[in-house]
Amino acid sequence: MRAAVIDPSAVLWSVSEHDRHGKDLLVMLHGYGSDEDEPFRRLMPLLSPELVVASARGPIAESSGFAWVSMQTSLTTLSEAAVAVVANDIAQTVIDWLDSLSGFRSIGLAATCTAPSAGSRSTAP
Repeated sequence: MRAAVIDPSAVLWSVSEHDRHGKDLLVMLHGYGSDEDEPFRRLMPLLSPELVVASARGPIAESSGFAWVSMQTSLTTLSEAAVAVVANDIAQTVIDWLDSLSGFRSIGLAATCTAPSAGSRSTAP
């Protein structure tokens, strides 16, 4: 059922590939209708410079930004079992991308649900 992948060219990194090895990685995922720049721009000033941060773009073009789940899926996925399938698909998409990376000491995940800020190319639903 799952076909989504994270486009490596749509991931913002806080440091160059050369400077990532042996460091802790924090992965940021944006909310609906946003993009990889939104959490990166908002949260980077608050984070330790010791962390390597990667902000990944959701694989679905939606609204004026991107999403991890389409609005259609959100509106039609009503049962707990169906929600679990969608959530597992998203998790597997992220895990598959993480499996393509190597050399990190640890990996953490942060998901944001903030509405895009003024001046962003995205709009909140």
